[in-house]
Amino acid sequence: MKTGVILNNIGSPDAPDTKSVRRYLREFLMDPGVIELPFIFRFILVYLIITPFRAPKSAAKYQKIWTPAGSPLVAITKSIAQKLEKFKNTLSVETGMVFQNPSLLASIKNLQQKNPDLEKIYFVPMYPQFSTATTEASDKKFKTEFEKNKNKIFKGSRIPEIYTLKPFYDHPLFINNTVRKIMAFDLNTYDTVVFSYHGLPKSAILKNPHCKLDNKCCETGMKKNCYRSQCFETTRLICQKLDLKIPVLTTFQSRLGPSEWIKPYTDEMLILLAQQNKKRVLIVCPAFTVDCLETLEEIKLENRKAFIDSGGDTFDYVPCLNDDDQWCQDLTDLIQDPSLLKQL
Repeated sequence: MKTGVILNNIGSPDAPDTKSVRRYLREFLMDPGVIELPFIFRFILVYLIITPFRAPKSAAKYQKIWTPAGSPLVAITKSIAQKLEKFKNTLSVETGMVFQNPSLLASIKNLQQKNPDLEKIYFVPMYPQFSTATTEASDKKFKTEFEKNKNKIFKGSRIPEIYTLKPFYDHPLFINNTVRKIMAFDLNTYDTVVFSYHGLPKSAILKNPHCKLDNKCCETGMKKNCYRSQCFETTRLICQKLDLKIPVLTTFQSRLGPSEWIKPYTDEMLILLAQQNKKRVLIVCPAFTVDCLETLEEIKLENRKAFIDSGGDTFDYVPCLNDDDQWCQDLTDLIQDPSLLKQL
């Protein structure tokens, strides 16, 4: 009897053109977990302000990283799914994106068609840290799609139990594999190691009831569903394993719009480092398990150029875990760890 697994990421446009990117951005940004505004204000912001101007620019960025297999995020996630089945023949694995394709509904249907007698489905959001815009939004959409369609999809057979994978920002298998990727670089040759995480609006963080509003609780273990705190903890655990002798920074990237996001900002910090004569930087992005636009274009191309143009010499990027064989082998254990599974 096989266990169904759905590997989940946010998603990507179907093609690197303005029309496809506009469609993706509208679906993504209209999600209330992404932009927390009343519907009418969110609609005006997304349809009349953001997407008309952002879609052409984003399409040009996607064109820089697009591969013969399509979107790196989607292609690599599919490769991970194939390797999980190879390394663990008791798993039947599909890929499902929150936005665009392959859809969550399609992934559920595919699992049922391959395995009509499934007893369990593990839904696996591939985001290490908790966020309402990623893990929570993914869980909600998956459960909604499952509940709405389960009687039709599983007609005539048992309806499987569904579980989701909780955040794994501090799990030894995630930490150890990230450390291994970093150790492929000669750490003695750098002035600074920068840990860059996807940013969030500051307002989203302050809504957490555990937040003390003093910018310090994130560094003192208040990790209950706090994205920023979990990012700091991931950095701490990785550095503990590496025993680094050089300065380490935790920063936040990918801010959108004029409102304040959580700081420090990655792009501003890289320019400041170059100006302070910190000319050799290694950057790692542990909020992402799969390389995507935010890592391949924003960090590896755009931020690298800003750092070099500001006087930096060396800018090396540590690739995400991606479909690395060791990570995929360990992922088969991580997604079946009882301490991480929660029934939906």
